Amino acid sequence: MKTKYYFLSLCLMGTCRFAVAQEKVSWKPKYGVKINYVTSSLHTTQKYATTFNAKSLSSVQAGAFVELPIIGGLSVQPEVLIGGQGGQSKYANENVWSKETLLALNIPVNFIYNVNIGVGQVYAGAGPYLGYALSGKYDGILGEYDLKIDDESGDFKKQDYGINFSWGFKSNYGIGLSMAYQLGLRNISPNTSKEVKNGVFSVGLSYSLHKK
Repeated sequence: MKTKYYFLSLCLMGTCRFAVAQEKVSWKPKYGVKINYVTSSLHTTQKYATTFNAKSLSSVQAGAFVELPIIGGLSVQPEVLIGGQGGQSKYANENVWSKETLLALNIPVNFIYNVNIGVGQVYAGAGPYLGYALSGKYDGILGEYDLKIDDESGDFKKQDYGINFSWGFKSNYGIGLSMAYQLGLRNISPNTSKEVKNGVFSVGLSYSLHKK
């Protein structure tokens, strides 16, 4: 009987030590930096325009991230990114495309699920994001000028929010590849005659300071 209890005690202690060890590993945050190639659009709905054309604008983002494991392959990954976005547009009777370029700060918070594949991990996730327009420029049929960022009387509202979708691969050596799409949910135009929402697709290269 004593031998049985002794064996069970050893098993319990071993299980507890394994659980604690796993918990320590699983809760260790991973920090890193990333750079993205961005293709962005301003999805515009004009109330009084019969024909309105729009196309995307290319730019670059850069920033940092931290990955905080939760349980198993699930983790949460906040990011801070700054870079260009915006779009191009023209009416049917215009010959020149007008470009509206914004410098924006974006803070996506993705809940991601990681799957080990030997050489690294593949992942997919989604979560909310907050965006802040810092400045902007217009270049088009009306000439060139700085855009006014103001919620009441500007060209664009300052704050944006929406849903972020993310996919990617993280190697055991710290280098990662990612894709993401930000779907804007807020009308960022103060003009009551139109509705404008952000759409931002990015392909990125990242480097994690914590390797496997």
